[in-house]
Amino acid sequence: ANKLSLALTLIPSGVNFDADENDPVKLLIVLAATDSTSHIEAISQLAKLFDNEKDIQAILTAKTTQDILSVIARY
Repeated sequence: ANKLSLALTLIPSGVNFDADENDPVKLLIVLAATDSTSHIEAISQLAKLFDNEKDIQAILTAKTTQDILSVIARY
């Protein structure tokens, strides 16, 4: 069955997109929705995550995939 999917890519050294205060980008998120509304709650939860500097730092310094998943699971 098709379901909402999310991919997170961590880039420790970062990538510049010429976006001034947002560079370098160290986290890339790809969200794959199955319809026109299923992604709305996921985006809301991602916004809450990205508003929490402590959790973002936990993701950026995570040693394992499980460490990252543990942070994301709180949302």
